[in-house]
Amino acid sequence: PAAVWAANETGNQQWREAARRHLAQAARYLVREDASTFHTFYMDVHNGQPLRGDTHQGFSNSSCWSRGQAWGIYGFALGYAHTGDAWQPELSRRLAHYFLNRLPDDFICYWDLIFTAEDNQYRDTSAAAIAVCGLAELLKLLPLTDPMRRP
Repeated sequence: PAAVWAANETGNQQWREAARRHLAQAARYLVREDASTFHTFYMDVHNGQPLRGDTHQGFSNSSCWSRGQAWGIYGFALGYAHTGDAWQPELSRRLAHYFLNRLPDDFICYWDLIFTAEDNQYRDTSAAAIAVCGLAELLKLLPLTDPMRRP
């Protein structure tokens, strides 16, 4: 949103294009095939080639840090609201599906989505709040007949 704000304030559409490119790169490198996310992704500083994804604040590089997943849900829904790029709501929906299908019975996620009730791990209410904000944005974008809108 900062780059979109800059485009709106200055009239310089290069900022909007920078936001679009950033969102596309984030989608390409941070989102795994199963719609889980890496926390960070490294690129080679010399040639710009992708190196690897890491999950520093999650349990492991192959797990999914719940707060990062929540930011993805929210970020791609907001990205669409600010850029109009039609691919973003579907990506936000996929990230939400992954998140929601890994919640415990009380709907407060664990700090990493790999955990279940048997693991006796800490909960992350911040991740839950961020995800709810993302879901609220996403619901604004979905048609009334979309199955995700049902309680």
